[in-house]
Amino acid sequence: MKSEDVCVNIHALEVLEELIKHRIIPEDSELDDYTQVYGGADTTIFEISFKDYPTKYIQRIFRSEVSKEHAEFEFIIQKILFDNDVSVPQPFLMKFTPNSLERFYFIMEKIEGPQLAQAFESNPEQFDNLLFKQFKELHKIHTVDPKLFPQIVSFDIKENPFAPVEYLLNRRKSFLEKYPEDLKELKPVFDWLEEHKKDNPCKKLVVVHGDYHGFNIIVQENQELKILDWTGISISDFRRDLAFAATTTSSMVGEDMSSIIVSVYEQISGLKVENLHYFLILENIFNLIRFYSGINNPLITNETEDTMNFFKSVRTYPLFLVDLIKETCDIELNQIKEFFKE
Repeated sequence: MKSEDVCVNIHALEVLEELIKHRIIPEDSELDDYTQVYGGADTTIFEISFKDYPTKYIQRIFRSEVSKEHAEFEFIIQKILFDNDVSVPQPFLMKFTPNSLERFYFIMEKIEGPQLAQAFESNPEQFDNLLFKQFKELHKIHTVDPKLFPQIVSFDIKENPFAPVEYLLNRRKSFLEKYPEDLKELKPVFDWLEEHKKDNPCKKLVVVHGDYHGFNIIVQENQELKILDWTGISISDFRRDLAFAATTTSSMVGEDMSSIIVSVYEQISGLKVENLHYFLILENIFNLIRFYSGINNPLITNETEDTMNFFKSVRTYPLFLVDLIKETCDIELNQIKEFFKE
């Protein structure tokens, strides 16, 4: 047996003891399976199951460089969301060092079912129903009280109603300022965003997921949804989530779904959604930067061949953005169009 296998087995037994100690599983539980299902730059994820016990668990192990504060933040955020009836996997325990891996981890409920993007494709007759549920869940997120999250930086929109837009735009502009030649095709897009930012005041701050799309949503057997991946949570303008969801859904189905999604969200929320196309571009500008990083200079956002191959596998998404910016801003992004063409 390899030494790394021994370490994994030792740690699996340690996790078993932790779950028993916290009375999450019965005292006589026996480990059935402990398998790595994901290994990324930020986290490693294991699936855990036990003999004669139906519930499965996910263990999220943070990379060694992650601070205790960051790891604890993610666990606390998910617990607050769960306790406030947001449809997230139930978080069970957070474990700091010392432990056999000398890395922080937390354990949560394993959600069974396909991703929403897969369900859209395999059950087209359920598309309208699932789309409605997707944005009903999003509105539920947006109605959670932001004051429950004092850990998250917020804005004073009474003093400056444009602060959420300016904050995000300035963060993205820092890449342009550092790599002006590699990102020169994006300069007119940034100019357009600057020119129109005063048309988009924030009227109310809400909890924003930050990466709300069909690959971060699981459809359970009962057709209810569970929302994953809260690493991008913020307190901001609700149109950010709506825009990113509209973009990813549109690119997936091959047509601009923005007006339909606006109508659905307005029906659910009773709110008026204004100028969503501005947020479609603002919310996707970082991924546009990533595309240029992969094409011109990997150092910009540390893109690799693997990440660019992933983007090629979902080429309808970058090509949708190219068309969106041409229609909305009358700006051509020829490098992206050429790189992602068939």
